[in-house]
Amino acid sequence: MVSEKRTFDLSILTSHRQELYGVATLWIITFHSYLCNVYFPTVIGNLITYGNMGCEIFLFLSGICLYFSYHGEEQYIPFIKRRLVRLYVPIVLICSWYWLYQLAESSLSLASLGTLAANYLTLSLWLTGDSQIWFVSLLMVVYLLYPCIYRVMSRSGYSVLLLLSGAIGLTLLLKVAFPVFYGHTEVALTRLPVFLIGCYFGQLVYEQKPFPRWIIPLCAAVFCGVIAVLHADILHGICRRYFYLLGGIALTFVLAWLFGKVHWKPFHVIFAFFGNMSLELYLVNIILIRLYRQLPCYHSDQPSAWGYMALLAVNVVLAYIACCLGKRVTARLQRQSKN
Repeated sequence: MVSEKRTFDLSILTSHRQELYGVATLWIITFHSYLCNVYFPTVIGNLITYGNMGCEIFLFLSGICLYFSYHGEEQYIPFIKRRLVRLYVPIVLICSWYWLYQLAESSLSLASLGTLAANYLTLSLWLTGDSQIWFVSLLMVVYLLYPCIYRVMSRSGYSVLLLLSGAIGLTLLLKVAFPVFYGHTEVALTRLPVFLIGCYFGQLVYEQKPFPRWIIPLCAAVFCGVIAVLHADILHGICRRYFYLLGGIALTFVLAWLFGKVHWKPFHVIFAFFGNMSLELYLVNIILIRLYRQLPCYHSDQPSAWGYMALLAVNVVLAYIACCLGKRVTARLQRQSKN
């Protein structure tokens, strides 16, 4: 047995989850500056360059938190209803008007109506390769599959290895057999393993399994090593994606430990503020970037860092409004379901 004083408390992964979601989301939307050809000064820019690692942090935490949401109740329909409400309320509030604008701009046809339907069903990534909200498309899939994943993992601790092998094997199979489909969807397919690892850790956190304290310096070393390898640009394709997996999980542990050590309230409040509206921030960011690039003042060959910073400021305001409205809509839906 590892003595209590020498163990790392895994529960901080959930007790500080909103702060961690906040860090991940801010990293992601700042990283999206490259979509506007905006690149920041060297030190800051190097950090922002690996911002898509925020997706790994988010998915790892989601796998952990879903265990707490599903465990005990273990009823598929109520669980899926809660997940669908969490996804669709922001989608309807934030994306609807933009999708309807796109429909109005295009000629009304069965194809355009099909695109609209695919967007609302979060199937655009899988059917047409449109990756505008690929992250939501992936979340929909893992939410629907989670009860099955839970049952498989509850049978044996080694079942996670079977699921990981299956996810990686499926990705490789699609890459070889259906390269076009893989090319459109690899951004989501290669993120399945980090979610599965999060699902496994959900049970460990719930059961308060002890971890040695040296896990933190080890994770810090792993993260630094991953950044060094990525910066050297010696890995490409799937291997590079899976290195992001290692870095994302390692950084999650380090950040959780940091939030557990720093007791300055504003530090927690600020990141939790952003974490509470993480999905809204992401969706608004995607829409704003598309609109920003259509403005007459936008020139891809003359990108403006200040312009993107202004976009982020608007991003936060609109996401906050959407989050407040979403909470009201969700509360009303919950009251109606009880009645």
